[in-house]
Amino acid sequence: MALRGLFVGGVAALCSMPAAAQFIYFTELLDVGEGAFRRIRTDGADLQTLSTIFGDGLRGIATDLPRHHAYWSDIDTGEIYRGPIEDPGDAQSVVSGLAFPVDIGVDSVRRRLAWTDSTNERIEASRLDGDDRSVLVSNVLSVALAMDELTGYVYFEDRATAERGAIRRIHLDGTGLETIIDDVPTATDLAIDSLNGYVYWGSSAGFDNTGGIYRVQFDGTGFEEVFKSDMPRHDATALTLDPAGESVYFSLKDTASNCDLYRMGLAGSNPTLIATGFDAIAHMDFVVPSPPGVAALAAAALLGSRRRR
Repeated sequence: MALRGLFVGGVAALCSMPAAAQFIYFTELLDVGEGAFRRIRTDGADLQTLSTIFGDGLRGIATDLPRHHAYWSDIDTGEIYRGPIEDPGDAQSVVSGLAFPVDIGVDSVRRRLAWTDSTNERIEASRLDGDDRSVLVSNVLSVALAMDELTGYVYFEDRATAERGAIRRIHLDGTGLETIIDDVPTATDLAIDSLNGYVYWGSSAGFDNTGGIYRVQFDGTGFEEVFKSDMPRHDATALTLDPAGESVYFSLKDTASNCDLYRMGLAGSNPTLIATGFDAIAHMDFVVPSPPGVAALAAAALLGSRRRR
């Protein structure tokens, strides 16, 4: 609890600095057989297409704000790419030879990258440049992960069936594998609330004919459904969190691949439509573009908290 208090205090100090625009960065599969990197303000305004790529292999997205990089995965090429956060089209491959890299995550503090390779049934990690690559855990079927920069854990789903599975975690060095909770709806996307100690995930409509969003505390207690669509056959395809702003952002997609973007409170209060008219949002990330030095200060605050354990 003291460690989390240090983290919260660091966030409070940063929040006293001049406000910056808050954005959601996301990957979208377009109906013309292309993928798009897009961003939108958290109030639903100022939608921008940052780049498009040929093919529909675009999937995971993660940001490394201190270094101003975006990372994304492509299941067609079996690679993970890195490029400037405002111009993802200017990219280079940092990891190759993957079978089906659906989701990725970045730990800016430890300068590590992690990803799922669902065809090969494993979770892997490397440095941000792709070096020092290792298999963290094998024999897991996963399409969703998230990283907790406070503790150095990688959280991931492990599917038992198409509808049920477990939420598990492992340290970035491959130690400490444990199951947080078992026999819960399978995840389409995961997000971490380090401030309050929760892992969130979205589910597809295949679970009980309606997609939902769930959360559980890091110790496996307090499992709850925080959102359930009142529209049948809607998948909760992607989600991201702003814990300091007490908000969850998520997308819902119907069977015709019409996709809309919503915001609600951390406990599911007041779900509100903020943008509509998307094709299929694959993954998303919440970003606060910061004044010079603030992102680095945030990373230093996290690392300092870790060293005080």
